[in-house]
Amino acid sequence: MLESVRVFLDLSGPSDWAWLAVSVAIFILSVVAFRRRHRIDTLLLLIGSSAFLAKHLFWDVFMLFLLGYCEHSDSAFVQIFYPGNGTKSPPQCPKPSTPGNWWTLDCPEERTGSTTTLENEIMNGCGSRVTVIPGQADSNTPGALTVTLESACPSAPSGSETCMSGDPGSLDAGHIADAWKYLVDTQKVSIFPVFCVQPQCSDDTSSGQGTNAVFPVYKLVGAVVCGYHFSKQEKYHSTTGECAGNPYLAASDPDDSNGNNYIVIKYISVRTSGSNAESECALGATCDGGLRRTRLTQ
Repeated sequence: MLESVRVFLDLSGPSDWAWLAVSVAIFILSVVAFRRRHRIDTLLLLIGSSAFLAKHLFWDVFMLFLLGYCEHSDSAFVQIFYPGNGTKSPPQCPKPSTPGNWWTLDCPEERTGSTTTLENEIMNGCGSRVTVIPGQADSNTPGALTVTLESACPSAPSGSETCMSGDPGSLDAGHIADAWKYLVDTQKVSIFPVFCVQPQCSDDTSSGQGTNAVFPVYKLVGAVVCGYHFSKQEKYHSTTGECAGNPYLAASDPDDSNGNNYIVIKYISVRTSGSNAESECALGATCDGGLRRTRLTQ
């Protein structure tokens, strides 16, 4: 809501505030005039000034409401459980077919499985880009989508931006928890890869084990990390800023068992833009999606 107020103040120019001040002044004068003389003309002036003030107040309040709705309409807190022996995830959560892996991944530019490298990647993201597997729009059934994703990633070679490989490091090894705490404290918007399971796909599309685990990138989602619970010692959460209203208080979770492993994220709408760089796709070619954009220059 504070962000909505800030945006509203930025959008409101001096003329907007001037008109609001004028409407308030006219309304006060009309109230004073009507209290002194109860006549038709002062009554009409009071009614008109009330409507004039109400118009400005209505649109100001409506704009604040609209900005607040736009800011939080796509936001939701989610508790994402990790797999592993003795996992405490709810029965309805899909179980992975990749033993020896904690759903932590190596970036496209490296395949080392190094704990130190993983710490840096958690805090700062990947140096190389990660993209979703193309051709999913033509897969109109869960089975067809599963085939599309799995056939695109028989392996996860170094440099692949659509097929991620597993990093089997322990969740509380080294300073892994410190890296997640950094994301919670800074409330840095992060982009997470999403992997397909039932019911969107007919089966879990990940495969392999350990560092040889393969995760085809189904979607990408923007989120702020608001908490985590990896063990009795490694647990933390925030309820301020973007994490205000967080219902999953990981640091106060009464279940301190090492099998109770999860992170808490809040979905965030991430604005992206295209590029004005020269395209390698010729007009009318197969790769031409038909979108046209004009850029005005002075």
